[in-house]
Amino acid sequence: MSFNRLAIITLLSSIFAITATPRAMADMLLYDNGGLLLDVGFDNASQFSGPPADPSFQFFAANADDFSLNTPGPTATIERVTTVFSLFGSGSDTTTVPDLFESVRVSVFTNGGDNRPDSNADGNGGFNGSVVADVLVDFANIASSLEITVGANDFFELDIPVNFELPTQTTLWLSIVPVFPGPPQSIWGLADQNNGNPAQFLFPLLGFTDWTTTSGNAQNVAFPEAPAPGTFGDRTFQLFGVPEPATVGLLLGAATLMSARRKRGC
Repeated sequence: MSFNRLAIITLLSSIFAITATPRAMADMLLYDNGGLLLDVGFDNASQFSGPPADPSFQFFAANADDFSLNTPGPTATIERVTTVFSLFGSGSDTTTVPDLFESVRVSVFTNGGDNRPDSNADGNGGFNGSVVADVLVDFANIASSLEITVGANDFFELDIPVNFELPTQTTLWLSIVPVFPGPPQSIWGLADQNNGNPAQFLFPLLGFTDWTTTSGNAQNVAFPEAPAPGTFGDRTFQLFGVPEPATVGLLLGAATLMSARRKRGC
């Protein structure tokens, strides 16, 4: 039988990308929860504001959104998380995200029986419960760039380095919480599409001590072209990384077999 030469070339090209350019592999988009929706919501505040913030402004607020990695193999390594944040409230017109943020906590939780994160606030700016991964990243290590300015709202894209090995083919929840002494407050950008379960939020100071479904976008007056209130409620983020190492081994094995068959003239 004749062998498909194009298949060999395609496979070997993939393997070359895997073995010769690891940085390119780290740039593989493994999950996309949607781009930025130009609107804000009533409950997408995400922030840990501790000392030296004014005592009246020391609080913890968090959002979480679900995702599932549909890559080959039982696990995948996430090496970068990209997302968008903005500021609002007192002082937001005199500073920016890069000037204000000190660090960013990125956490991943398992899915609870009620399709909410199987975790809760620990009272110290973090979480307890079924935490799969958790890292506090110094903002000096985070690349940031101005995504867009609408009126008084500056939306900054953040490229956050992480190193999480996560299970695939299962529902997980991602939380991203900036750390800085407020005011102002920070908000996690809304996504322009809905995926999976509705996003959830915590704000113990306001009485929301358990994960609560967000109300979605508000069609704020600053965003006249935004969709009707409550149309979209997810958070914007993307996950980049590499598949399970065994997947690379399977590709290499397949290439060897295909090359051998070609030499035999099969």
